[in-house]
Amino acid sequence: MKRLFVFSILIFALVTVFTLPVTAEPAFELRIREAWVIPDENADSLPLNIVINNPMELDTTYTLVGAEATIGEVLLPDASVMLTPGLNVWDAAGGQLALTHIEQLHVGDAFALNLMLADESGTAYDFTVGVLIVEEAPQPAPFELILPWVRPLAEVPMDGDMSDMEATEEAQMGDMSDMEATEEAQMGDMGDMDMGGLTAAYMLLVNVDESDHTLVSVSSPIVGDAQLHQTIVENDVARMVPQEDGLLIPANGFVLLAPGGYHIMLINVTQPLVEGDALPLTLTFENGLSWEVALPVYDATFASLDLQFELEAPE
Repeated sequence: MKRLFVFSILIFALVTVFTLPVTAEPAFELRIREAWVIPDENADSLPLNIVINNPMELDTTYTLVGAEATIGEVLLPDASVMLTPGLNVWDAAGGQLALTHIEQLHVGDAFALNLMLADESGTAYDFTVGVLIVEEAPQPAPFELILPWVRPLAEVPMDGDMSDMEATEEAQMGDMSDMEATEEAQMGDMGDMDMGGLTAAYMLLVNVDESDHTLVSVSSPIVGDAQLHQTIVENDVARMVPQEDGLLIPANGFVLLAPGGYHIMLINVTQPLVEGDALPLTLTFENGLSWEVALPVYDATFASLDLQFELEAPE
């Protein structure tokens, strides 16, 4: 009887393992350069404009097998859409992707678009981008994003009520319980200001220019204050250090913003941020250059840590 029971448990475990849904991998190699849509009340569908860099040196071609957005239905063309090595421009002229059955679009807002891809071997990838809603095409800039994301914010405290938002490192960055950071250490000396909602933004910011650039400030229409911070751990205690001189992105290099390191602290967020949303951000650099981007809202903590591991792994 005991053997039968053990055998039954084993069979159940095997069936469970082999019936679990297959999870697509994040597409770390792909870089988003631009993504936007222009509203038109008289149109039944709107073309999605997306510029993606698929690095030539990787020599990998991806096939678009699906796409989804909470703001409407994504239409794919009849012909296969490929991401070939190099710069891929999907725009109105190319007729690649379009939105239909669209909710009300407001210029200045943004939304998340999930692209489902497959490489030549059949491996599935998810590539989630933020799409800006604009009146005209944004100005290009010499930067690209890999794995941009904003941690979801379910509720926004009213009148500065922080009782449900103990801004510990655990609350801000997932389960990192050995970092016993206090609210004061986490958010610096912010006095009695109305904090509103509090969350953080992350990304791998790539500089494709031949010159260095320093990111000096970040802003958003729904964020009261956005600050560049670095989390530093000393004696098992984490504290956030404002980056008053900005973040240097070297020529043809990058800077990683990830949990436990550099990040953009978003203070006094005026509305909840849920998966499917995207946060519009303006990144401003020391030479006055500004770059309008949108970061999708979802929890990519583990993917971000995987990316950090890949970057630090010896070649």
